[in-house]
Amino acid sequence: MSWKIDNVLNILFDISFLLYIVAYVYYYDNAIANSEMIRMVATLAMLTTGSLEVLKNNKLVGLNSYILSYMLFMAFCLLSSIWAYDSHLATRSFPVMLRIVILFVFLNYRIVNDADTERLLDVYLIAVIVVVLIVTNDMIEYYSKNTFLLYRFGIIGNNPNIISMLSVFCTVICNHKYKVGDKKKLYVVLLIFYIFIIFVCRSKKGILGLAIGLFFVSYYRNLGNKRLTRVMYFALIVLALYVMLMRVPYFYNRIGYRFDELFDLLAGRTSGMNSTTNRAELILQGFRLWMQHPIWGIGINNFAVKQNVHAGTYYYSHCNYIELLSGVGLIGFFLYYYYPFKCLITKIGNADDLRIALKTICLLILFFDIATVNFQEVYVLVFYTFFFISMSRKKKSIRNKNH
Repeated sequence: MSWKIDNVLNILFDISFLLYIVAYVYYYDNAIANSEMIRMVATLAMLTTGSLEVLKNNKLVGLNSYILSYMLFMAFCLLSSIWAYDSHLATRSFPVMLRIVILFVFLNYRIVNDADTERLLDVYLIAVIVVVLIVTNDMIEYYSKNTFLLYRFGIIGNNPNIISMLSVFCTVICNHKYKVGDKKKLYVVLLIFYIFIIFVCRSKKGILGLAIGLFFVSYYRNLGNKRLTRVMYFALIVLALYVMLMRVPYFYNRIGYRFDELFDLLAGRTSGMNSTTNRAELILQGFRLWMQHPIWGIGINNFAVKQNVHAGTYYYSHCNYIELLSGVGLIGFFLYYYYPFKCLITKIGNADDLRIALKTICLLILFFDIATVNFQEVYVLVFYTFFFISMSRKKKSIRNKNH
């Protein structure tokens, strides 16, 4: 009887997890009708089902090291309000990060083995489909059923870059599910669906992220193949050069902008350069702010009031690295990125496809952090939790077998 109760509780948690992801991807903006109410309902559902997950365990489950690291980061962000230029902006992040920590704790209880992780990855796939369907409805209502795909998908009702980023994560998950699962046709269809969404979002980051994801999955699955390894290293060097040309202002102003001109010409656009140039200037300003306050920063979220590219508005840096360096300095940057960077050197066997997929998504997050601010986005950070919880569960399983 107890296993039936456990299964029901797990299903309830998974449903609330789905609602939570949808709520904080789509209903993050208070301008959307009933968004506050929907986020509150999703949060209450998560708190209820998560608490039941904790209570059903007979013993205290030790917190994962990544969760503890994020808790320290959260505390330091709150502390930064003491020296922040605008203390209100610094403290505003605390409730958001606290909700993230609580979800991480619940996941630490929910995920007992790899099967639980696999199930939550399926839930994530469904959540992104739900978001896509809602955005599709918004696009059709604003434009029309026959013409909405002529416009950048997500420009109405959401953010094209967010939708394409989540779709990239989903392509990695589908690739993994196809390799290890028995519903191969389903995951092929889903893979094609997510790739289609990436392209209709017209996101350069999304398309590049798709290529990076395929690259790293292939690389980790074929470790030991010397010829393939050499080809992949060459491809990685080319990719690094591309990122340097497009994201480092010095090189972008001299060479990189020509690639943007080419992309805009091929896509029939003329406004692409202004956005990229503004973002490069934002990054430069953030770097200068960090150089003035290298250890402590100017207070989390305070870049928005110090920048003057968009004077009179709260405008973030469009780069997670710069946002954290300028906001909480080297200390906060280290607390946040220690475990994500540790993921880069974590060794995984080429037969361990689940952890290959999760590590690939973590590396993709580090890539997307170049052009997005994700330090308080639960639908992104959840993958770090999946990875490090799955690694700790695997180590525990190995220790138990050895004893």
